Amino acid sequence: MKIVGINSSHDSSVAQLTDDTIDFVLDEPRFRRDKWWTPLGENGSNQYLSIEHKQLDIPDHLIFASYDRRCVGLVLGESLEESANEKRDFCVEMQAAQMSRERFDWFVGDESKFDVDFDWQEDGDTKIHEEIVDEQFGGMEHHFDPDQHHLYHAVCAHTLSPYKDEDAIAIVWDGGGACRLWDTYPNYQEMESIYYCTPDAQPTLQWQRLSNHRHLVQWGNDFQNFQYDCLVCWDDEEIKDGDADVVISSKPSSGMNFSNLSKVFGTDPQGRGAGKVMGMASYGNVRFNVFNQFTVAQQCEEESFMDACGIIRDAITRNPDCKNILLSGGFSLNCTNNYKYLSEFPEHQFFVDPIPHDGGTSLGAALWLKRDLES
Repeated sequence: MKIVGINSSHDSSVAQLTDDTIDFVLDEPRFRRDKWWTPLGENGSNQYLSIEHKQLDIPDHLIFASYDRRCVGLVLGESLEESANEKRDFCVEMQAAQMSRERFDWFVGDESKFDVDFDWQEDGDTKIHEEIVDEQFGGMEHHFDPDQHHLYHAVCAHTLSPYKDEDAIAIVWDGGGACRLWDTYPNYQEMESIYYCTPDAQPTLQWQRLSNHRHLVQWGNDFQNFQYDCLVCWDDEEIKDGDADVVISSKPSSGMNFSNLSKVFGTDPQGRGAGKVMGMASYGNVRFNVFNQFTVAQQCEEESFMDACGIIRDAITRNPDCKNILLSGGFSLNCTNNYKYLSEFPEHQFFVDPIPHDGGTSLGAALWLKRDLES
């Protein structure tokens, strides 16, 4: 049985499995010699040179992974656009609670006093996948679950680890994954997740934090002379999703903070240079009344370490008998923090996914589908 997995987001990649063998994982940007290439490039082309380069046969099964392109945009009406007082009232209302589906409906309903609408964009990934399938795979049937991104990271990490035949805790963290609860909390992406992995079953989600911070900050661009986070609700909500504990938040993840700094520091205009800021941290110490790229980067590094340790402690508390910890997601590329975990948690052993960025989700999706078909 041959399975091909394709990650169609940034760090685009193609992975192929033949029975129990991983044939390859290919990063599309390396073939294009374009580090930041995505299927939504300037020329609009969705073709994958890596597929053409390997001259792949049509597989038995095809599955896609993505970070989830679904989003809701903010559309200000004329009165809200022109009135500073109405904007101020709108900000107060936005900050009052997390933006559930019911809150979206209320803002455009009869009881709302605000001249506002929302632009629902729900099929961005679908269009890309259909075009790739038509061009490269003869229009074959394919699998795509927009609600899963961190799950594929966890599957990839467990399979590639020395503990693939043992139980392990998988911690996945990055700048944003799938809008897993889209029907009830649109725009909220996966930020950090805790999964329990076993050799003979799919990973089980135990805890997760979802955040809409990125979207709220983008919406805030329409509010000139207001604070950049004028629409952010800083009070988290806690809910249950099956057996998993879920935190609904509007706060950024540590990975997102590094990305934001990379934009501010000019390492990348779109905030994709988080790793460069992590590197800057090695050249600075946090000092009183000293603010430069290196000291600020080091402060972000230290705060992110404390936050990460809190998540690891939570994972250990949930699974006190498991000593194997897996790290995946783009934030796992923070090498200095990874090293510190060894001293902070000496009774546990850590494995960092060798492809923790989104490129690894092509393999994770293919491995997930193989296990699903065999179950």
